[in-house]
Amino acid sequence: MVILGAGASAGMGLPMLGQIFKDKEVARYLTTNAHTFLRFLEDYIWQPRGVTIHESDSSLNIEEILTLLRQWERQEVSPLSIEENRVIQRQLLGCVPKGVYTEKGSSDSGRYLNRLVEHVDSQYDEVSWASFNWDMKFEQAFWHFMKSRMVPPLNRLPRCNSALLDWDGSNPKHYLMKLHGSVSWFTFPDQRVHNKRFGARKPTPIDVAWDEYLGGGCTAVPVIAEPSFFKHEVITAGTFLWKQWEDFNSRLATAHEILVCGYSLPDGDAKAKESCLTCVAVNPKASWTVVDPSNSVLEKFGRLVGGSRVTSHCQRLGDYVNGL
Repeated sequence: MVILGAGASAGMGLPMLGQIFKDKEVARYLTTNAHTFLRFLEDYIWQPRGVTIHESDSSLNIEEILTLLRQWERQEVSPLSIEENRVIQRQLLGCVPKGVYTEKGSSDSGRYLNRLVEHVDSQYDEVSWASFNWDMKFEQAFWHFMKSRMVPPLNRLPRCNSALLDWDGSNPKHYLMKLHGSVSWFTFPDQRVHNKRFGARKPTPIDVAWDEYLGGGCTAVPVIAEPSFFKHEVITAGTFLWKQWEDFNSRLATAHEILVCGYSLPDGDAKAKESCLTCVAVNPKASWTVVDPSNSVLEKFGRLVGGSRVTSHCQRLGDYVNGL
């Protein structure tokens, strides 16, 4: 199993949560389509803390801001009405596709992800991919690698949970789980989840779906475990994300090798920590490899999994892949 965290995408130029307001597409979105949200940030987040948008990475990140909004929903004393609060939450979520999808095309700096797919594909008979990222960089890397192999079109993407409709992947060796959702997945009123396509022809289905959602005129809702400390409240039994977590736990329990790439296992990801702790008990023979440039992350996995079972690489994913 390969576990991909934010660090796997950051190397391709995508912003981390704390940096997202400084992304040029997010900044453009705030000034052209999300004036209400920008005023909220200035009045309630940045000015009280003595910062501007230019220093926003030194203030609250999206996860903390959305947590604050959700707490205000539950309080009688709040500077926002329920209606205003919900609008701000929707506009805040709109920063996600702008930061990780809009105008984020292929990048030479991301070729290491293609090489990772190539290496894993050549070394193993079965591979599970577990991503905590909303972006589609992995899918792009996988598609381009498989295209170069001249495989049939339907095998160019890994399989995914069968409850996801309009997904074109059927590669028998590879299975993908996006545990916190994706900017291209939407739930419709019948509770079925559809994958929205992306590509060169504009407007793409994913662009249309997001524009309708942010405009408040569409009943389709993006499948994203909201970036707040309440994220696991939406991963309830029977939901699509819940089904993916069931897949993740069962596959983690039988994996022979587990490779963790750029995932820091933050304290807010309670379900992930629960899964890793359980895996150590039910799958004691699995070997773990953790790749991260932070010693504190490597030490965390060593403590949770057991130092003797973990091979640590204190380096960025690109450098690690280049050395394979």
